[in-house]
Amino acid sequence: WSRFNYAKGIKIPFFKRKVVEILSQKKAVIFIEYKGVEEFQRLGGFGCDNDCVVPIPFKVEKEQRVTRDSKTVAERGKVVFGYISRAVRWKVMPALKLIQDLGADGIEFKFLIYTNSSDDFKRILSRYLDISRYDIVFLEGFSGDKLKSSIIESIDIGYAMGTASLEFASLGIPTLLADFSENCFPSEYKYRWLYEAENGNVGLDISDISSYSGRHLIAEVLVSDLSRSSGMSYQYAKENHDSFVVASKLVEATKRTEMNVLDIRSLAFFPYFIIY
Repeated sequence: WSRFNYAKGIKIPFFKRKVVEILSQKKAVIFIEYKGVEEFQRLGGFGCDNDCVVPIPFKVEKEQRVTRDSKTVAERGKVVFGYISRAVRWKVMPALKLIQDLGADGIEFKFLIYTNSSDDFKRILSRYLDISRYDIVFLEGFSGDKLKSSIIESIDIGYAMGTASLEFASLGIPTLLADFSENCFPSEYKYRWLYEAENGNVGLDISDISSYSGRHLIAEVLVSDLSRSSGMSYQYAKENHDSFVVASKLVEATKRTEMNVLDIRSLAFFPYFIIY
């Protein structure tokens, strides 16, 4: 988007403004979360509200749905967390924060990390803590049915951002949303359940979080009713991200738009009128 004003390496005056104006007038833009709507409005866009939000589609399981409950976790004496993430710094830092909080509270836990590179994930984590002190298992090459089976068999509470959070919730696993940052999380940071997400924002930059009101300490999460969170995580996934729900929203968006091929052609040729 930062290069959107350029064609053939030449900056085109007002092109971005023109695009935003036409998309607004023709009701021809949608976003996967409300954060996109806010950015669009910042750029001068208008006429876009919650109707412009079409969440990430995901297959929500019915036959493989499970339920987790606090009694089972308490009897085992150790809670098993699952985290799905690529091994990049801004996605590793949320895992670091959760591990630190669990350790600080003296909570017995096991942490299964599904990632593309165990070595890279360990390298980043090891800068901040001695991972040998914790029961952390790194798992590579898990996707599709293999990932689902592992989650169903092993995970009590899921922790992830974006589409990855739906891997847990779509199966009925109580799911905490992970926010993200390139830096260490603040000590006062608190957590929220997936079903507490607002406007489809399934993961926030911690620099954009102005208040932790309504969020939960990890100790509060663990004494809460996990069977309730299991059901509500599943319902959130089903009501907001199920493929059929998202498809119907896309159909409604096509009915609202007034954009046609001539409008698209005018955008395509606008830069060349100025260059030539």
